[in-house]
Amino acid sequence: MNTERAASLRAFGLRHVYDKPEELEAALAEVTEGHGADSVLLCASGNGEELINRSFGWIRDRGKIVIVGDLTTEFSRAQMFGKEAQVLISRAGGPGRYDSRYERDNMDYPIGYVRWTEGRNIREYIRSLAEKRIQIRPLISGIYRLEQAEEAYGSRRTRPGAMGTLFQY
Repeated sequence: MNTERAASLRAFGLRHVYDKPEELEAALAEVTEGHGADSVLLCASGNGEELINRSFGWIRDRGKIVIVGDLTTEFSRAQMFGKEAQVLISRAGGPGRYDSRYERDNMDYPIGYVRWTEGRNIREYIRSLAEKRIQIRPLISGIYRLEQAEEAYGSRRTRPGAMGTLFQY
């Protein structure tokens, strides 16, 4: 876990940010009265086995683990079976992504069938930005000219708490 990043998120006003899995697990037990979360979103990359297996302990019976990042999908069948859990992989952008009729021909899905399509997701996100309900400025760790791209990517190794990098060109 990244303590610098967690501190930044707390300073930004997020309430449930934890440096250690044990702290997360204690808070989760309290907030859910011991039942566990309905779903866990895993927004990470790399070897997923340890994280996915630990997540089985965070969800309620028949809960869901949703892999959003680029994690390997090795995990304990026994733990999954014990919770009758669902392990899902989120498609980038939401429903409509990779559907040529949706993307190329602009054929939207009826809202009664698909509430949040890729287009509706992005429209809501832009609206929330415009209304200042979502603030991204505190997440910007550095702004670089395009010619400084190598330096910008290198800073990810030297500044592990970096959240977001912008390129000016």
